[in-house]
Amino acid sequence: MLKHPDQVLFGTDVFPPKAEDYRLYLRFLATDDESFTSSSRNPPGSGRWRISGIDLPDDILTRVTRSNAERLVPSLRTA
Repeated sequence: MLKHPDQVLFGTDVFPPKAEDYRLYLRFLATDDESFTSSSRNPPGSGRWRISGIDLPDDILTRVTRSNAERLVPSLRTA
């Protein structure tokens, strides 16, 4: 992601999406927190492992979570 941040688009196949899931995704992308659960479900549906955050720099985090999508779908842009 650091080398080619414009080629990464955040997305999820969780439906319906829940705010608690997005909090976990953002925690993974934006922090350097260590060893937290990978799901809001107990036990996690796809595994019982724990993950650590990757602490993306703010500019790359913005591209991955917002700017890249706005570039591909201009109607997503906010005024």
